[in-house]
Amino acid sequence: GEDDDGGESGTAPQVRYPSTKVKLGACPEGAALDVVRALADGTPARGDANRLWTFGDALSFAAHVVQLGGNTSALEYVEEPLRRRPDASAGEHLGELEAFASATGLSYALDETVAELAASYAPADTDALLAELRAHLAHCDGCAAVVLKPALLGLERTARIAEAARGAGIAAVVTSSFDSGVGLAHAAFVGALADARADG
Repeated sequence: GEDDDGGESGTAPQVRYPSTKVKLGACPEGAALDVVRALADGTPARGDANRLWTFGDALSFAAHVVQLGGNTSALEYVEEPLRRRPDASAGEHLGELEAFASATGLSYALDETVAELAASYAPADTDALLAELRAHLAHCDGCAAVVLKPALLGLERTARIAEAARGAGIAAVVTSSFDSGVGLAHAAFVGALADARADG
């Protein structure tokens, strides 16, 4: 039947998202299969490896995506593809991520790397944090996005990091971390604010 305004009743609205996020496990071959499946309908995908892979694992993942017929150009980025060595500085880790991008042709996104850098600066030292972050991002040709969680970074710091990233030509993705409805509303607000600043 139809409802009063002429629409179909009992049917869910069709929602189309601009991309699909795929959590990638520790097995590169299985992760590649998951990504290829996600790309099958033509929707772009974003992978999240959560720092589970060695450099060799990351190379294996990229090779398997190609072997399985995956459209790597539709894979927007792989979030934090590489383990960070305990003794590696932020700059050294970013250098390894750049080597990943160069070797595979895939872009990467930063999440924990930015959160760790932010945690090393007191709230009063945000200007110094942004100066270091800008210096690093200036050399991150393979970085497609920074993933920011206001619940961890705070609202103002999230907005300022987003602005710094976009100033470097890198997308800022504002997301949540086990947040309530209030936290999700704050994340949406910060994302909209960062968009407005970028457009203004």
